[in-house]
Amino acid sequence: MNDSTITAKFEKLKYRMTFATSKSQSERELCDIMWVKNILDVKAIRNDLTHKELFVANRMWRRYSKNPPVETDRAYMLECILSNRKIQAIKEYRKMYDCDLRKAKSSIEYEISKIRSHYSTQQLIQLLK
Repeated sequence: MNDSTITAKFEKLKYRMTFATSKSQSERELCDIMWVKNILDVKAIRNDLTHKELFVANRMWRRYSKNPPVETDRAYMLECILSNRKIQAIKEYRKMYDCDLRKAKSSIEYEISKIRSHYSTQQLIQLLK
């Protein structure tokens, strides 16, 4: 990975951590955020990161990815599903959960089947209005 990619990934991790911990910030979560900010500052000075730093960042990414995304993003994704914009919904899902195309496509198809099983066509038309 090149330097700009690593820096972008750490920025994304910091952003994700900030939103994941916005409701309740424990001392550990604040320490994690400070660690990422410190890594970004150190990265600006020296261009290499140790294997251990990358490993810790990967574990943090997994820990803070378990929280659901911002509700407005989910609402937009559901709006895309309801208005038959499946490709846009898949793109939005990939952006929210940072996953591959196969997982996003199967998840969106599952959401579509769940919506179709719970609502009639008439109710879906009413939801779109």
